[in-house]
Amino acid sequence: MKLLLENWRQYLEEGATFPTTVFHGSPDDFDFIKDFQFGDEQGGVGALYTFFTPEPAKEFALLHSEHNFELDGREGWVYEINLKPGASIIDLTDFSGYGEKHELIKQRIMASAAAADGSAWEDLVGCKGAPCMFDLLDYNAELVQSLSDIGVDGLIFIDGLDEIGIDQIKILAMFNTKPIKEVRKAQVSEKRN
Repeated sequence: MKLLLENWRQYLEEGATFPTTVFHGSPDDFDFIKDFQFGDEQGGVGALYTFFTPEPAKEFALLHSEHNFELDGREGWVYEINLKPGASIIDLTDFSGYGEKHELIKQRIMASAAAADGSAWEDLVGCKGAPCMFDLLDYNAELVQSLSDIGVDGLIFIDGLDEIGIDQIKILAMFNTKPIKEVRKAQVSEKRN
């Protein structure tokens, strides 16, 4: 009990600087923590893209299922992801709150080959032109590993999702499943017109 009283701050969940629930949309039903593959894993992606509300996740899942013409419509899955307290989620959109870790992340990203074309940092983070942050992270195992090596579990930035009609949206790109506390899923569907 004495230890708990002395170290009470580390047990607080309130006041977290990152969202505690995010949503991912996929046309596939899978065991999220066991089956999701990152980086150099065979068939792995660079990052897991999540949204702060379920609607874009649903639209994304349905869009990517529409190429399966065996279905009488579109089907998909929306995963509600609850994050653990203490996960290292860095919000790059709050330029006023940049600390030492933010600056190190910025240096690593700006040193990457795709950013070396003279892009402005605010434009990358805010998806104001090309490339966007997504373009730098997606399937870029080396950069994602570099960020993971300095203890980053995920980054918050702005992305554009033209395919579902969203010009700019704040997202969380996660680099591993370690910060995930719990995942719930729901099937979504829509009849073909």
